[in-house]
Amino acid sequence: MKIALLFNKVILRAGKRYPLTLSIVNERDCSEEVRPFIELEIEGKEALLKVLDPLKMAPRQKAVIKVELKVPEFEGKGVLRGVLEKNEKEIATFELPIAVTTSDRTLNVIFVWHHHQPPDYLPDGTFHSTWAFKHVYEGGFEGFGKKGPYRVHVELHEKHEKIRDVDNLSPSLLDQWSIAISEGYKTGEELVKKDDFRIKEIKDTLIRYKRLIKEGKIEPLVTTYAHSIQGFLLKFPKSQYVQSFIRRLIKWEWEQGLEIVKEVLGVRPAGGWTPEMFWDMELIDIYKELGIKYTILCEQHFARSSGDKGSIYEPYTLVNPFTNSSITAFFRDMELSNWLSMKAECSSKEEAVRSAREFVLALYDRYRKAEGDVCVIALNGENWMTVPYAKKYSASLLDKVWEFIENSEGVLKTVTFSEYLRTVRRKRVLNYVPYGSWINLSDEQWTAHGKIKLWKYSLERLKWVAAYYNSLREEEREKMLRDERTPLFKAFKAAAIALDSDYYWYGELKEKQQVIREWADEAYRIALEQLRKVRIVSFSKTKDTIIVTLENELSHPVRVVLRSIGDDDNELMMLTITLTPHAQEKAHIPVRGLKRVILSIPPINLSSIEIRAS
Repeated sequence: MKIALLFNKVILRAGKRYPLTLSIVNERDCSEEVRPFIELEIEGKEALLKVLDPLKMAPRQKAVIKVELKVPEFEGKGVLRGVLEKNEKEIATFELPIAVTTSDRTLNVIFVWHHHQPPDYLPDGTFHSTWAFKHVYEGGFEGFGKKGPYRVHVELHEKHEKIRDVDNLSPSLLDQWSIAISEGYKTGEELVKKDDFRIKEIKDTLIRYKRLIKEGKIEPLVTTYAHSIQGFLLKFPKSQYVQSFIRRLIKWEWEQGLEIVKEVLGVRPAGGWTPEMFWDMELIDIYKELGIKYTILCEQHFARSSGDKGSIYEPYTLVNPFTNSSITAFFRDMELSNWLSMKAECSSKEEAVRSAREFVLALYDRYRKAEGDVCVIALNGENWMTVPYAKKYSASLLDKVWEFIENSEGVLKTVTFSEYLRTVRRKRVLNYVPYGSWINLSDEQWTAHGKIKLWKYSLERLKWVAAYYNSLREEEREKMLRDERTPLFKAFKAAAIALDSDYYWYGELKEKQQVIREWADEAYRIALEQLRKVRIVSFSKTKDTIIVTLENELSHPVRVVLRSIGDDDNELMMLTITLTPHAQEKAHIPVRGLKRVILSIPPINLSSIEIRAS
């Protein structure tokens, strides 16, 4: 004999009546007489016992019994149990974990999905990886055919009308979708035209995301164009000139991200996803300058933060005490976020349902503690389903989690950040959140095992981009950084891709090293092509003076530094000169004790001349 309870709820309200279905099967070839009953056990104590009439069952018969269950005035976690007895002996049981509440509070749940692929093409436009596309139309998830994670996410949203969440469709992902839709794409082995069925799937998926955003069911987040680990990049360079360039590069990446998201999705997000949750307090000022109002960090950051601390289940105003700039910070629940990331490997649909119940009961634990009224669950939007392999029942797991939340009658409610913040009257203030990523607040995933050499290679190449940037007047460079046709824009884009942390994550792989080097070399090539047009043309010598003739063949002014070096290798003099476009200018340098003249644009030296003693 078998018994099962058909009940699509996890959290029940005390005192309320619920319909419940029992499915009973006689698996034997003879008739059986049994008595079914229902038990409700809360916190280890029997809270309800409902005994049903005896049931005579023919061989192989299946019976369905509908009953009504009134939940007693208890609170806590427990078990709803269906039992079959024969001759006063228990012969079959079936259990469903449940929880009961007597409170009328609501726990707001914010799911945040980081849907991201790095710019997976080379400087010549060839795609070296196509996951941005495959994750739309290649999958293998139960109930969704061959559809990939991005498409599955849309269809789950369309199925669950009450669900709201936050999606970071990263700018580089949207950019690659836009390229494919407008012109197709090519790999080393294939040319995929824009009328290919795969491109049509991408286009349809994007349209559906946009519709869900317009309906308010998805709130989009923005992030940097590439996947820059900003905290690390702000600290790693030693040269002040490279540091200032990196800070502007990070800000430019956000500007590009905002522009792409606005163009593709039709909205300007208010919140920002911090790549790899890699934090540094300097980011507060950058976010503030860009109008990024809130971001999400890890529970590990909160543990070592300082200020007026409550719990991770509330938002905070995060203040830079040196500049007084501030943004709003949310902190993700690490256990629940990792639950979906790490525990989606269910072996069957039934196991997925059980895991979903456990997940919702874990949310109930947060609800019951009442440490705050918002729980943030933030994770990668595709890897939780596909790494290290496609997890067949991962979509089934999320499907049931969302169904159980929808059926919680307001105990749990999914919201977006913007919806939630409209209800917040006061936030506590934090004045410090530690440096580091979601991985133990460290950078080891991207720097260990020799990967630091890749960063050094890239930054050595990018010194030339920094120099080109530093050579320009502010109004000129800002104008160039808004125009994708200019060399500076192209050099910044190449630099951003060369520093994309996804390639360093797998930096031990030769193919990833090659991508990093190709883009770093491309950035260097673009900058060098411009800077080689600024040079020392000639020099002449009088009794007391060296006359150096400088030339600028560029179509805009450039700032250069001319340094005179003495016999003891000390700097004798430094001249900062602005060279006019397409012109030559002369500089006069005292000859006494002079050994060398160096033309530079910090942080690089362009050329030098040796002065022979006469």
